Amino acid sequence: MREKLWGLIKYIFAKPYLLSLLVGFGLHFIMQISSWVFMDVDHFSYMLHDLIVNPVSGSIKIVVPFTLPLLMTRISRAIIDEREASILKVFPSLNPQPVLEIDFKHRITYVNPAAERLLDKNLTDAENINRLLGSNFVKHPVDHESQFPPRIVNVDEKVLLWNGNMNPDTQQFHLFATDITSLKQAELELIQAREIAEKANHLKTVFIDNISHEVRTPLTSIIGYAQLLELRLEQHLGEEERGYIDLIYKGSDRLKHTLDEIVDISSIESGLYLKESGEHHLEQLLQDVCSRFETAAQEKLLAFKVDINIDSDLVELDANAVSKALYNLIDNAVKYTDKGGIWISLNNAPGLILLDIRDTGIGISYEFRERLYEPFSQGSEGFTKDFQGIGLGLALAKRYLDINHIGLELLDSKPGGSIFRLKIPLKTVTSQRESRILTKQPMKSVSNGSSSHHGILL
Repeated sequence: MREKLWGLIKYIFAKPYLLSLLVGFGLHFIMQISSWVFMDVDHFSYMLHDLIVNPVSGSIKIVVPFTLPLLMTRISRAIIDEREASILKVFPSLNPQPVLEIDFKHRITYVNPAAERLLDKNLTDAENINRLLGSNFVKHPVDHESQFPPRIVNVDEKVLLWNGNMNPDTQQFHLFATDITSLKQAELELIQAREIAEKANHLKTVFIDNISHEVRTPLTSIIGYAQLLELRLEQHLGEEERGYIDLIYKGSDRLKHTLDEIVDISSIESGLYLKESGEHHLEQLLQDVCSRFETAAQEKLLAFKVDINIDSDLVELDANAVSKALYNLIDNAVKYTDKGGIWISLNNAPGLILLDIRDTGIGISYEFRERLYEPFSQGSEGFTKDFQGIGLGLALAKRYLDINHIGLELLDSKPGGSIFRLKIPLKTVTSQRESRILTKQPMKSVSNGSSSHHGILL
């Protein structure tokens, strides 16, 4: 037997074409084996980088570069791929969310444990599908879009969001659900909270309207009858009686001002305030506001000066809102200043007017600056607070200026004074101050009766 085998080998090696044929069959067999092991024949072809077989001469040239490293790499990749495939295979069963496979004939072909717990054993596949996916679930044609339209379905006490796709090749719907019960509950709570807030806002608006009417009506009567008494008893009133009437006027003005602030802040925050923009000259607007503080500054012996140093002052804004903002800022400066004075300046900057309000008052503490523009907040609060007001002046000023896109900045504040700056956009830039309206009143200097202070420039 050995002699016959040895003779066959010698005969094959003596015939070059038989040897080349045998080698070709052998390499083909090896490549087939490699396709089973390596999953990719091309990589094995790369391993046999250079293969030359000459059937005539029987010469064979094989170059196998880096055979061992490539072999180890391919084996490692095959192991990793197999492990990933095994993980993906069991993933649906480990998924805590329901997973379904349904064929195009509405038959359930796979359910994971989470989906199986949702099935009703007393129902058919079609009935269970309608219960889980909604009664409007219909068969998709094979050429339909591969993306399954998301749908939300209430199943028992759960709210499920179904997503997935369809595979025309396998004739299967692959569907997976996300339990959004908590999200839907949170959504319902948010809707309820919004409805409560809207109702509360409506009640607040109604309350403000009612309180405004109920307070303004008797307040008007109080002021009217006080004026009537003053006129009829003018010849019989002494200094003490005149003081009482003056207190009635001051108290009424304070109450009216407080009521106006509450109504204004409510209308702004509820979005009911209607902005009425127009072209105005800022110097005239500022002059009108400053003229209202003449008496207050004189009574406190304060210097009150307005320094105008601008070439153009044409602006587009809501004059009513900006006037109220300026009034509140200057009113605060006068209220919190006991000695020294208030200086207001207008200066041009590129495209802007800088309006500075400087006082020599008590300043603003660092602790209070964080809530400087919050409604109903003051540096001193409670029944023992040092100053009148309910803490709406700066809050209102900030909101009125924001409506008009005017910046408000606290430049400096310390014991001995504060500086607020307004940055007001110019409507147009002109180089001639003569372009201002001719109906403006001239600036006038009013003495405050004290030689130790500057005059009041209004």
